[in-house]
This record gives sequence, structure tokens and C-alpha cells, in this order.
Amino acid sequence: MRSTRSPATTRASTGPSWRSLTSWGCGLRWPPTTPPAADEPSDFRLLYPDSATLREKIERIATAIYGADGVDYDALASQQLDRYEANGFGNLPVCIAKTHLSMSSDPKLKGAPTGWRLPVREVRASVGAGFVYPICGDMQTMPGLGSDPAAFHIDIDDDGEIVGLS
Repeated sequence: MRSTRSPATTRASTGPSWRSLTSWGCGLRWPPTTPPAADEPSDFRLLYPDSATLREKIERIATAIYGADGVDYDALASQQLDRYEANGFGNLPVCIAKTHLSMSSDPKLKGAPTGWRLPVREVRASVGAGFVYPICGDMQTMPGLGSDPAAFHIDIDDDGEIVGLS
């Protein structure tokens, strides 16, 4: 099969070289340190294989990235994980929803605490977006807007009074 990419944008099995990006005609300008860094060898590897179970993926992220001693699943979360696996979504990547205020799931534990376990209370799948996300601790997700948000009905009348708040 013949490649449709030009030789200037092809680099043997690793994708385009940083030098070829300027030939794409998009006006891309790299900072001076980027080109040398982009050419350095890398030992990048994924944290877990796609073939790992959802629980294995969650536990790998919790222990390797956040420093947890392990993961505890509520009954609901366990049922949801089993259902996602049974329905063929076990190959999806995992994105953990937890507080941004700590490496743990407890916002009061600052820095990089030790001796804690990641509590998973619920697991949701964004199948269209292509990932599964466990919800940990007291983490809340933002609700989506309805089809007719109340903000559309707020206004200021001719007398300068705000209307539409009640």
C-alpha cells in the first residue's frame, strides 16, 4: 500500500519529526528547547494495557499515580463495573474523578499522604467519549443544563428592575 503522506512529514515508525511540522504550512513555531527535547529517546509506556480489567486499571492509577495503598469499592460501584465489563466496555481507558485538593480522595489530606485507600462509590461510562470514570469520595459531578435554562428568562425591565428570577 502506498502512503499518502509526503516524505517530508514521515519518520520511520515514530511519526513526523519536529522539523517536518514547519512544512505543514500552519505557521507553527516551536520554542527553542522543543526541537532538541523532541528528538531525545523516550522510554514512554502506558500505565496499563487495554486488556486489563477496569478494576486493574483503577487500582493501577490509584497506586502508581496517587500513592494509594489500594482501592475500596462500594456495592454499587462493583455492580456497575461488572455490568460495564459484561457489556464489552472493559477495554475503555479510565479517568478518575476525585478532588483536586489532594493526591488522595480526601481534600483535607494535603501533599502526598500515605496509608490511605481510594474509595470508589460509583462508576460511570462515557461510552461516546470513550472512557469510564469512577467517582471517588465525596466528589460531585456538575449537572448539565436543561434544554431551557432559567438564565434565558432573566432580564432587566424598563424600570431597571431584574425580572425572571422567581
